[in-house]
Amino acid sequence: MQYIRAGYLTALTLWLLINLMNFVPHTRAFDGARRPTIATTLELIRELHEGQFDGQGDPYVLHPQRVAANLLQICPLASDDMVMAALLHDVVEDCKHKGVDIEFLRQKGYSDETLEIVEILTKPEGDQRPYPEVIEDIIAMGNRQAMLVKIGDNMDNLHPERIMREDRYIASIKRLSAAVGWNAEYIFNTISSAKLLSELNAEHARA
Repeated sequence: MQYIRAGYLTALTLWLLINLMNFVPHTRAFDGARRPTIATTLELIRELHEGQFDGQGDPYVLHPQRVAANLLQICPLASDDMVMAALLHDVVEDCKHKGVDIEFLRQKGYSDETLEIVEILTKPEGDQRPYPEVIEDIIAMGNRQAMLVKIGDNMDNLHPERIMREDRYIASIKRLSAAVGWNAEYIFNTISSAKLLSELNAEHARA
């Protein structure tokens, strides 16, 4: 597959590529005068997810960073728009109290491509659909990029050290991999060989 290259890039190398963006001059994360970059998006999600923690007590912002790293590991040719969507994939759902919605992100200058991915992956408030139905609805939208970001999300949820290792995420990866024409075993092997969370979190905290 054109997007899959066996894991010759480590997570650290991938994040070094992202971190290079930090040396590019840019405006503040909340200044919509310039088109967002990966670096300004990292700033933005840190502001938006500030004070939020995951089930293990780690800063929640580390989750979308790991999702973006997963995306780049399985899809090294992912566009910046895809990477930014991975970083932003939870902000509408989790930061409504801060006035965050798709229009908020549009005002920040994010592309239609990024916004479409985020919108597809955002569950409506009060959504009661079973998880398999959520995945089927994502597939039905036909947006391959959103499916790849969702695979990256599921990969983080299935990290060997995380407490949410649920069968639904395994089934989701199998279904999404089939939809994009990938071998799910490649994804599962990548998960099995993942670095320790402490190492990944330290890398992303420095990003």
